[in-house]
Amino acid sequence: MNGRNIRRSDGDRAVRSAVLALTLSIAFGSASFAGEPPEARKACISSVFKLCPLAALAGDHDGAKACLLKRLDKATPECRAAVRATLATEYLSRSHG
Repeated sequence: MNGRNIRRSDGDRAVRSAVLALTLSIAFGSASFAGEPPEARKACISSVFKLCPLAALAGDHDGAKACLLKRLDKATPECRAAVRATLATEYLSRSHG
């Protein structure tokens, strides 16, 4: 019986992983993230889903971004660096534009 539960658990994980991959490709490949550098999206995907799962799974891009910024101190170092670089670039483009 334990073997069956383990297999079912592994199958559940596989399904969840597939759903997560599909959700990521839809959510982060959409037009509302078009202004974000691909490096920032890649660096922050795991942090967004870890720190802001409801917004991420709902496809609430603005909510996910706002949530991530509120919890940036808990994001991965790669994500923090990517967000800071993106914000700096946006700031510079606005101040010189």
